Amino acid sequence: MKRRVSAHIATFSVALLVAAIRLLAQGGAVESPVNLRITNYCRTNLGQRVGDGTNTSFMAAVSTAATIERSFVDAPREGDKVWGTYIEKISIAAGKYCLALQAGAMRGSHQLGAFLAPGDVLEFDGVRFMDQYGNSVDYPQHYTTIISKVSPNGRYCRVYEQGGPAGGSVILATLFLPSLNAGSIRAYKPVNFVPTSPVPDLPMNEALLAYCRRTIGRKVGGGQCAELVSNGLPAIGAACGFRDTPTPGSYVWGALVCTLKVINGQQVVIAGTHKRPEVIPEVNCIEPGDILQFSGAMFRWVKPHGWEAMAAAHHTSVVDQVIPGTDQCKVLEQNSGGRLYVTHGSFPLSGMYEGEIRAYRPVPN
Repeated sequence: MKRRVSAHIATFSVALLVAAIRLLAQGGAVESPVNLRITNYCRTNLGQRVGDGTNTSFMAAVSTAATIERSFVDAPREGDKVWGTYIEKISIAAGKYCLALQAGAMRGSHQLGAFLAPGDVLEFDGVRFMDQYGNSVDYPQHYTTIISKVSPNGRYCRVYEQGGPAGGSVILATLFLPSLNAGSIRAYKPVNFVPTSPVPDLPMNEALLAYCRRTIGRKVGGGQCAELVSNGLPAIGAACGFRDTPTPGSYVWGALVCTLKVINGQQVVIAGTHKRPEVIPEVNCIEPGDILQFSGAMFRWVKPHGWEAMAAAHHTSVVDQVIPGTDQCKVLEQNSGGRLYVTHGSFPLSGMYEGEIRAYRPVPN
């Protein structure tokens, strides 16, 4: 619940409100289809109580009605909601409010209107607005609003919100951004939700790769490495739930393509289920979309200015690309380096000096 300190709203004065209306009438950036669905929902429910009247229930209803993607992991901290593609951060620097765009460059307030559009989402983090007379409005640590319109000069922003001091119904409020006194505002471009479904015209490994690419930056399941695959296989119509082999905890994800392991200090490849190991200088049996199951794997490789090491005692990842003519393997994985969401990773297969990797190819259910 937003705490009201004075009788003024964020614009704080009639003169500022009149100026805001004149500038907002000039319009801003163009809405995308998903943004248009969001603003249509907000406009339809203006003055109505959505859910239990809280800010949380309002945003949950907007997400459902406008079918926007909501599986992003909180960032930069737990509880900091992410609503799509990050656009910019509005914060205080040297006593003045400024913008930090995705590229990291600091921009002036006059450029704000060029980057925001109706339907974009503003996530407040400990925000306070204060006018020249000391009147202030404090927002909760986490509070979300939706842009209705932003003035071209970037000083005024009209937003839809619920759960504020005006009561538990959807209202339109005007923010005078130069009066930002504390906290920060992160702006996001909503992303359309695309339900995952089997893709019958794609090979299973390509369908799994397409699924993993759609989940980059998002938490799948509880964020554990195996959950990316255990959720992805049923989603594309592939078989899952195989018996652990050769030992309990040794996950099986489909048809065994090959096993890459180190025997007596030498790296060998065992093709498929054949027991006779072969010394193969280049692993050419692994394809994008194959699933790699690491077991006690240790890596070390030389870089231009030193060397790098990696350990994967018990890890699952999906091949994104094996660079032709090399053994460099790029993967999509989860729970890598403590990141409980899907990220990119890479390593040279020849860099493994201990342990093994089993490569599996998804099979139809």
